[in-house]
Amino acid sequence: MTIIESVKHCYKNYAVFNGRAKRPEFWFFALYSFLIAVSLSILDMAIFPRNDVGVLSLIFTILNILPYIAVTCRRLHDTNRSGWWQGLPYAVMFLGGFLTVISETLLMIGVVGGIGTGIMLIVWLATIGDSAKNRFGPSIR
Repeated sequence: MTIIESVKHCYKNYAVFNGRAKRPEFWFFALYSFLIAVSLSILDMAIFPRNDVGVLSLIFTILNILPYIAVTCRRLHDTNRSGWWQGLPYAVMFLGGFLTVISETLLMIGVVGGIGTGIMLIVWLATIGDSAKNRFGPSIR
């Protein structure tokens, strides 16, 4: 699967949260999203030098968030994990921020826990998917 095929497939299935996605589909879409976001940020700085909010990159992010969540969900399904796992790093950091009311030390625990669960998520996304049928569908190999 090429990067163009991957991007087309992700936008075509922008709200499909069931099924499975191969590693190239996810990682090519992630690369595309990163490169476009960086390019639009540079363009924002050139066009709107006094604006703190990058208008173009913000619009791209808003339009791209649902396809990104969907392809991440399908990628986790390929490794036989629920798509809800992608929310774990955010939940841990939010909990750490919420518990800051009790102690500032808990904020660091939330940040470190969020980074740790983020690394765990990246490892899962990079793992080879199940070659056999799993609870999320047939093999896509």
